[in-house]
Amino acid sequence: MHVRRYNSRSLIINNNKSMYLHPSWSALTIGDGDLSFSLALTQKYPDLRVCASVLDTEQEVREKYQLNAIDALRNTGHKVCFALDITAPHSFPSGLAADFDVTIFQFPLVPNNGPRKPGQSWHQGADSNLLNRRLLSDFIKHSASYFLSPRGARLCYITSKDVKPYCDWHIECLGAQSTLQYLGDMPFTPVDFHGYRVRNVDRDKQVKSTAARTYVWSDKALSEPIPQLSPPITTAQYCSLCKVGPVADEQDWFNHLNSKQHKRRAEYQQNWENYLVESD
Repeated sequence: MHVRRYNSRSLIINNNKSMYLHPSWSALTIGDGDLSFSLALTQKYPDLRVCASVLDTEQEVREKYQLNAIDALRNTGHKVCFALDITAPHSFPSGLAADFDVTIFQFPLVPNNGPRKPGQSWHQGADSNLLNRRLLSDFIKHSASYFLSPRGARLCYITSKDVKPYCDWHIECLGAQSTLQYLGDMPFTPVDFHGYRVRNVDRDKQVKSTAARTYVWSDKALSEPIPQLSPPITTAQYCSLCKVGPVADEQDWFNHLNSKQHKRRAEYQQNWENYLVESD
């Protein structure tokens, strides 16, 4: 099967630009593990007001990650919030309400637990796929309803790897329960953020760096264009689940729709749509 893959991403990567942030914004990071990304933001954008948050308590962060940025962030005047569970509004500090231009969730992943088949990683399969989609959907929804300022840029960012199982989540569709609209994605290069260590969600281990994208939502018109943003593709016979196409040949399109990869992702998507109906 000869399928032309959408390749505008390679065009914007050549601009050597990663995640877009305006230095005058205020940013809230969610689930930032060892807090090294939040610290890297403050160093890359000295005028950016950063509030960092993690799911763990302060003691858990210090015990889990030998190298962490708690003290460095505090010493430079930036706030750090602990035990903030983006799925649980009762854990949201009142001082963070409607206070940010952008919320950022870097390489999110549910913890390594739950049922699994023999020989199967927890981060594979339908159960994990649905749980991760629910996590990210809650992040988008609660960013819109609680954390983003009505007077700010009102942007919501999720950065995720462009490999399995992450590319099976169909992140582009996960804003349906919020007021935010999907605007597109942009490249993310960890080395652009000096000192950032992408950590394992469960333990003190640095994960392998791979190609990654930052997905963007907003319910407000952009005050200025984001040059590195690739808008969603709406061309006929383009598969948004697999990011394949547009496919001109009818037989190639038929072959793709019947491929193992597409059927797996279509099943994940149907499970997600069923969940949305059941949760209404």
